[in-house]
Amino acid sequence: MASDIENVFVRVLLLDDCLVGTGSCNENHISRLFVVSDFQKKGYGSS
Repeated sequence: MASDIENVFVRVLLLDDCLVGTGSCNENHISRLFVVSDFQKKGYGSS
């Protein structure tokens, strides 16, 4: 994960200044996706 951060592949999703989720991507491959439990099943982790 540290290499993802160094290579700017980490993204964060904010909603009204609240952290909703994070994800790591490299071109078309998503390697990690985390959505805070209060926001799960609301479509935030889908494309």
